[in-house]
Amino acid sequence: MTYSSGWTAATGSIDWDGDVHYTDSAGSATFVFAGSFVTYAYSSNPNRGYAGITIDGVSEGTIDEYTSSAEGQLSKTFSGLSSGIHTITVSWTGQQDGSSSGAYIAVDAFIAAESLYSPNVPAQEYIRFGGKVIAIENAGP
Repeated sequence: MTYSSGWTAATGSIDWDGDVHYTDSAGSATFVFAGSFVTYAYSSNPNRGYAGITIDGVSEGTIDEYTSSAEGQLSKTFSGLSSGIHTITVSWTGQQDGSSSGAYIAVDAFIAAESLYSPNVPAQEYIRFGGKVIAIENAGP
């Protein structure tokens, strides 16, 4: 996962693995993955705005991260992707719900199923969570 400048890391008990990154200025977070789906995990708050989502450069719309009280481990899954390598980008839009006190966005984690194959290494399927492998199983010879 890569972040452009302007992102701040924070810890919180409601977040996956106890941490989250947030911004209230122009910038983006990018995650490259292989597989047919990706899940974007985020936390919401009274000062949150709209996060713009693109996959492989194509807009997937926005996610309103505003809620009247803090909520963690919220998510949106994007499925039906072709096999292969993909890039999801979450961008600060500067827009917010009329009830929000700010336009912050927060990135908690990305979750993707990946299949990797190398002629010298057995095929493996695993889940990558927030940049960490959380499950591995042998998926081939």
